[in-house]
Amino acid sequence: MKFNYNFENLDKISFRFRNQNSENFQEMLNFGFYFENLSKDNQILFKEALPNKMYKKLLSFSGLLAEYAIYTKDEKYIKTGVVFHIIEDFRIDYRENIRYLILLNYSSNFLGINFNNLILNNISLCSEKAETQLRNFCVRDNSLNSLDKFNILFTLSENYPTFVHVANKKFP
Repeated sequence: MKFNYNFENLDKISFRFRNQNSENFQEMLNFGFYFENLSKDNQILFKEALPNKMYKKLLSFSGLLAEYAIYTKDEKYIKTGVVFHIIEDFRIDYRENIRYLILLNYSSNFLGINFNNLILNNISLCSEKAETQLRNFCVRDNSLNSLDKFNILFTLSENYPTFVHVANKKFP
């Protein structure tokens, strides 16, 4: 099946220096929205058509969306991050998914949004595997979902929210 979405649009986005280019974030929203509006059968085909190199990029993008959601104070970026996890379908490593879900969860808490409800509102988009993993995340003990468990710090750099991995850091 031929899709109207050009995967290269998303692939060419680079956030090596964490720019706040709203066009890049709009392209991510477009990608998530496109997927959401496909039929269930076409969602499956869409995920199969996605180039393998895009799976890890989707996880990275979900972390950047978590930062941008705080910056813009807009939950649509968190929702799109969740959709990216649904598209990625826990293919790489569920622990990597959890690490990025933690960032989305933190952003949700920061904005006063119930992250579990946001996940559950999108559960119909999931494969069986993704649904199981996301439901498991929703029932995890909250103490396991803290940034420090993953050696991640939340900082503001020039008024832009940033999650930073800190190796071998002892947290208070």
